[in-house]
Amino acid sequence: MDDSQRADTHPALLTPVLTPEIVRWSRASSKQPIVVYPEVERGNPANANCVVRYLLNTPGLLGGPVRFDEGDLLFAYSPQFAVGLGDVPLLRFPLVDTRIFHPEPARPRSGACFYASKYQLTHGQRVFGLPAGAVEITRDEPDSFAPEQIAEMFRSSEAFYAFENTALGNEAIACHCPTVLMPNPFLQKPRGLSQEDWHGIAWGTDPAEVERARTTVVQGADRYRTFANEVPDQIRRFIELTQSAAGRCAEPADIFLPQWAPVPVPVAPAKEIVRSIRAESDLSWRTAMRIAYEALRGALRSSWRRVRHLILAVFGGS
Repeated sequence: MDDSQRADTHPALLTPVLTPEIVRWSRASSKQPIVVYPEVERGNPANANCVVRYLLNTPGLLGGPVRFDEGDLLFAYSPQFAVGLGDVPLLRFPLVDTRIFHPEPARPRSGACFYASKYQLTHGQRVFGLPAGAVEITRDEPDSFAPEQIAEMFRSSEAFYAFENTALGNEAIACHCPTVLMPNPFLQKPRGLSQEDWHGIAWGTDPAEVERARTTVVQGADRYRTFANEVPDQIRRFIELTQSAAGRCAEPADIFLPQWAPVPVPVAPAKEIVRSIRAESDLSWRTAMRIAYEALRGALRSSWRRVRHLILAVFGGS
């Protein structure tokens, strides 16, 4: 396997890369593939019979579908992402690395920090309502802070301000730094949350609301650790439901991933080759097509069927 095929995951995780060979082995063993898509994925590009939609955000918020097929299994990272979709089971993997994000050593707090990546870069908006001197946290920039630096900032800041959904909010709470969600057209107030879900989180900058978040932030950190303890049961439930759904499928699907497709055909150069053969010779249609195939086969690294379809399209449309 070359580097381009390797999954960008942590080496400590058991995350082997799916290959055509594994798919063929699974089909020969009559195993039904189960494909998990994030909520932003449209359709069923892998051609699976057993489809799971993992709601990592509110459906449609980031451009994906707002409704799913009746046969799709739904799981949600948070209850707020499944409002109006019925009884959707939770699958809440911990997103906070508590080896980095923790409250110790405690230190005096002053100032604030904020995050507004998509709010500024994607939506073209300006931040508002921030305390003077608030430090911006960015991502994928040359001067972006490392996770350890962000954790130090959370341990010494009075509050973290977020203009969009971000895991940084939970990381701040894990460091006992309250998170202030800044209401805007691109960040709607989460629905379906209990009073305890709001521990450590303020909706807007009203002083009383921010103080409530500040006084409950330790409870919020404790509650997040409770969520982590519930994950094994949620995983067992996920396995039960997906295996049951897979067992109801008639036969294994022929899974196909886009990255397995052949090298894309350079259509424009191919058309020029075919046109020149046709224009500069008196050859029969069949002979010209065969010469074109031989000329294109090596360059296109494709099958005779794909090249033939290309040539037919050129001959028929020029």
